[in-house]
Amino acid sequence: SELGATGRSSGRRRHVMVAPIVIDDTTYIVAPYGRVSWVRNVQANSHVSLSKGRAITRYSAVQMRGEEAGRVLVAYYIKNKKHVAHFVDVSGDKTLMDFVAAADRYPVFRLEHL
Repeated sequence: SELGATGRSSGRRRHVMVAPIVIDDTTYIVAPYGRVSWVRNVQANSHVSLSKGRAITRYSAVQMRGEEAGRVLVAYYIKNKKHVAHFVDVSGDKTLMDFVAAADRYPVFRLEHL
């Protein structure tokens, strides 16, 4: 899916590919490369869009913290392990608490329909 977000400095619309994950009918996006440019854009302006094909859905992105972020990060890691295991560095035995501790380094956003 393509994430659309407003550039924090330029004010221009920016687009990046993301791999959303749906858990209990709630859509989340995860930043497996850390606090990259699109993350800082979303933190500055929470109004985003997800495009898949011609369908565009608008959301407000809410950054998750603590256990909720950790739970989403676990699910994202399991679903995308082949692609993100090299980037998502979770120390320890990869317990929920290890992912909770790592969630500050890999921002997680809950997408709420506008």
